[in-house]
Amino acid sequence: MAKKISKVTEPAVAVYQKAHLSIQDILRVDRDWLDEPLSRVNTFRNGLDKSSFESFKELSGLDYETLASALGVSAKTLQRKDIFDTGQSERLYELAELYAIGVNYFGREGFRRWMERPLFFPW
Repeated sequence: MAKKISKVTEPAVAVYQKAHLSIQDILRVDRDWLDEPLSRVNTFRNGLDKSSFESFKELSGLDYETLASALGVSAKTLQRKDIFDTGQSERLYELAELYAIGVNYFGREGFRRWMERPLFFPW
């Protein structure tokens, strides 16, 4: 009795490459504004504008209440603001940095699911 040889037609290695998402892509600002620390400070002092916030909001899928809490303002103020102050601009940058790292690691939907998972406390 002859052995039947089976042939595998699938690739031996699956190549998966995630898109590189930067903070500048999320906030839709010029790369020069955030690359150098002194330029970043100057950008924060001048304030990020509403389009940067809206771009982040779209990517994150977070609502006004959650973002208002993270930025330290009320949701109404957040909807009316055109230019964010220094502290709010820095917090928005930090959130964008977190999302850039998370999306690059998990992918967009994977990071959203990870963020929605409850925290586990062993005590």
